[in-house]
Amino acid sequence: MDGDVNDLFKEEFKRYKRRKPQPDLSDVIDFSEPSHLVQEYVVDSNISDNATISQLCEECGLRAASSWKIFQLSSRPGFYYIPDPFRAGHHRQWVQRCLRDYPHLPNVSNLDAHIPSRPSALWDDAMRQRKSNPCSWLSGDSLIQRLRWVTLGYHYDWTKKVYYKGKVSPMPDTVDKLCGVMAKVLQFDQFQSEAGIVNFYHLDSTLSGHTDHSEFDLTAPLFSISFGQDAIFLLGGHDRSTRPVAMFVRSGDAMVMSGAARMAYHAVPRVLPTSVTPPHDGDVVSDEEWRPFAEYMESSRVNLNIRQVLKPGEGFPDNPYPVATTSSTEAAACSPACSPGESVAAGQVADGVPCAAPAVGATLSNEGRCHGVDLSCTGQTVSRCTPDTNCDTSSLCTSATEPASKRPCLDA
Repeated sequence: MDGDVNDLFKEEFKRYKRRKPQPDLSDVIDFSEPSHLVQEYVVDSNISDNATISQLCEECGLRAASSWKIFQLSSRPGFYYIPDPFRAGHHRQWVQRCLRDYPHLPNVSNLDAHIPSRPSALWDDAMRQRKSNPCSWLSGDSLIQRLRWVTLGYHYDWTKKVYYKGKVSPMPDTVDKLCGVMAKVLQFDQFQSEAGIVNFYHLDSTLSGHTDHSEFDLTAPLFSISFGQDAIFLLGGHDRSTRPVAMFVRSGDAMVMSGAARMAYHAVPRVLPTSVTPPHDGDVVSDEEWRPFAEYMESSRVNLNIRQVLKPGEGFPDNPYPVATTSSTEAAACSPACSPGESVAAGQVADGVPCAAPAVGATLSNEGRCHGVDLSCTGQTVSRCTPDTNCDTSSLCTSATEPASKRPCLDA
């Protein structure tokens, strides 16, 4: 059976990603013109008028909470959409923080694995390049243009899809306050900003369909705030057979995934040139100071994604990601055993986890995941897992000679 059958999420992702012919965007929800699919969420006045919340809104560059528009989707309970709650000029301030401040060491970026001695202050380094060669500082090989993500707080391991107790840096106070006030307005009173990912997109960037499931508290909401170019955001269900809802995301807009929406598949198949220029106030960030940031943002989008990692009142678990064991049927099909770091022969296992039969010649991580080679199953090519792509059901082997349960592309 074709692994793509009933994968309606992937079908929609590919449709909106398509360049030729251009997709019809008439069915994409635009929260500036709410449709019958959208319901307005009314904020409790006792909350919005609270003095502490008013003070936090002021500090974060937000308008008074009583003036926010907050929407929900009838088909996706637990999802909230807040169209641009920021005051004039504060988009600029948040873009500055994301580009100039948050990439500083010891925060981790995608560049670190390839450039161990990368500059701590990436933006300052880019400004030196801009001064010496203003026409090429944003070329494809410049570090600032190659920057794809920065992690804050608990640093997410993209390869193994885990957090580590000892790999953590302080969460910026500005981020903590921003998500904290949004959480309070939506009555998520126990929410703690413990891990963040700042994503840097360009006009040709995409984010494939995935769920966020590595946190230890999957009941706490996810917060997502975007600046710069527009995007199409897809929000699906708990499996890929649910056709996702498509919506425009514009500069300053915030999204919250909670409740049933917390574990929903989501993706960004397309970044679009912005159709709206946010109002600015030169008293916040002057036009002169903003100019290099504006040059970068002409073809870029910045997304700040914040989540809670730990359960309220609990520390980091002693055994955070227990290794699954195999059934006797699988074990019989997958012996003898191999050890982490060894070359893998078909059918070997590590730490009780079978290495997928097609992963011949791969090496094992300490968690027993096979990785590092393109996978094939009796001649059938199977998608490779990398830190930058999310595996899907099309990666399943379908050979009759494989172990008892079908093996998805590992690290999915």
